[in-house]
Amino acid sequence: MKIIHEQVQALRGLTLHTIETKKFKTNTFILRLKQKISEDIVTFRSILPYVLQNSAKKEIRKKLDELYGATLNISIDKKGEFHIITLRIEAVNEKYLPTKTQLIEHVLNLIFYIVMNPWRNQDSFNEDVIQKEKQVLKQRILSVYDNKIRFANKRLIEEMCKEEPYRIHAYGNMIQIDQVTSSSLYDYYHQAILEDQIDLYIVGDVNHEKNVEIVDKLLQYEIRNNVVKLDFESKQKEVKQVNYVTDEQEVEQGKLHLGYRTYTNYGNSDYYALQVFNGMFGGFPHSKLLTNIREKESLAYYISSRYESHKELLFLMAGIEIQNYEKTLHIINKQLESLKRGDFSKTDFQRTKTLIKSQLLGILDDPKGIVEMFYRNVVNDCQKTMEDWLLGIDNVSESDVIKMAHKIKLDTVYFLKGRNK
Repeated sequence: MKIIHEQVQALRGLTLHTIETKKFKTNTFILRLKQKISEDIVTFRSILPYVLQNSAKKEIRKKLDELYGATLNISIDKKGEFHIITLRIEAVNEKYLPTKTQLIEHVLNLIFYIVMNPWRNQDSFNEDVIQKEKQVLKQRILSVYDNKIRFANKRLIEEMCKEEPYRIHAYGNMIQIDQVTSSSLYDYYHQAILEDQIDLYIVGDVNHEKNVEIVDKLLQYEIRNNVVKLDFESKQKEVKQVNYVTDEQEVEQGKLHLGYRTYTNYGNSDYYALQVFNGMFGGFPHSKLLTNIREKESLAYYISSRYESHKELLFLMAGIEIQNYEKTLHIINKQLESLKRGDFSKTDFQRTKTLIKSQLLGILDDPKGIVEMFYRNVVNDCQKTMEDWLLGIDNVSESDVIKMAHKIKLDTVYFLKGRNK
C-alpha cells in the first residue's frame, strides 16, 4: 500500500489530481498554470493573477465567507525555466459541517469563476485595478533589492545563466510594467487561459470519482484546444572557467554566493545522491560548510547550500565580513575537495540520510507540501512516488556521494561588498 496516492484524470484541457487522505479536517484546492518563462510574458503573468483576484474583490470575499471562512491565496513562482501561477483555497471539509452542503462544488465553482470568468469590461480589465497592481508589482521588485540576500541570489543567477531563460526573475522587470495596459493584459489572459498547462489538485478526505464529475460539469462550456505541450528540457552547459563577479553597495556585511552546475536533474537516477551530497556539503547543521566555516573558523554569519530540483544547479549562500572573502572562498573550495576524497564519517553519512528521509515524511503533514511533491513530477515530466524517494535515499552509497562531488563544477562566484572596502 502506498504511503500517499495520487489519482489523475485529464478533463477538458486541464489535469485533475486527487490526493485522498483522512489526515486533515480541511480540503485544499490548488490550481496551477504553467508556461515557459520568457521576457515577453513574465511581467504580464506577474500582474495577471492579482488582477483576476481583485477585479471582483467584494464578490470573492463574500463567497469565501459563505464557504465557512475559506481562505484564498495567490502566488507566482519560477520552477526551472517555467513560470507558475498558483491559486490556493483552503476550506473546511463538508463532512464536519452541521448541515449537508455541496461545499466542494461551491469551492471549485469559485476557482473557475476567478480564473475562467473574471470581471471585465468587454475586451479589457478594470483600469483602476490594473494601475494598483502595477504599483504593487513595482514594490515587490524593489523589495528584492532591499533584501540583500535575495538581491545577491538574483545577481548570481543573472550572471550564471546569461544565455538561459532561467536568468529571468519570476516578477519580471520594471521597464515592462509601464507597458502593460488593461487591454494588452486581457489579450494575454486570453492567450494564457487557452495555452497554459493547467493542473488542479484536491487534497483531503475526498472522492476522486466525485471530483471528476464536478469538474467535468463545471467546465462543460470551456474550450481549451490550444494547450501547448510543455516538455522538460535538460541543457548541459559546460563550465570552461569560473566566472567571478563583484558588485558594490552600501552594505556592512558581504554576501558571498556561489553557483555550481550539478549535471543532475530530478529524473536522473543519481538525483538521490545529489540530495545526500547537498546535505553533507551545506544542507544540515553537521555539514562541511557549517562545521568548518561557521563553527570552527567563525567566518560566516550564515552559510548553507541548496539545490534547484528543476535546473541542475546548486547554490551556496554565505554572509561574511568583507575582508574575509579570499579566506572564506578558499575554505569553501576545500570542503568540496574533501568530499571528493571521501573525507567524511559514516556517522555523518547516515545522519544525513536519516534527516533527508525525515524531511520527506514531514511533507505528508502539510497539504501544500504534498502538492509540491507531486507537482515536481509535472514540471520535470517524470514520475516519482514517496516510496521511490525513500528507497532512493536508502540506496545511496558513500561512493555515490564521492562520484557526485566529482561531477559538480563551480560555475560562478558572486560577491556583494561595501564601497571602498
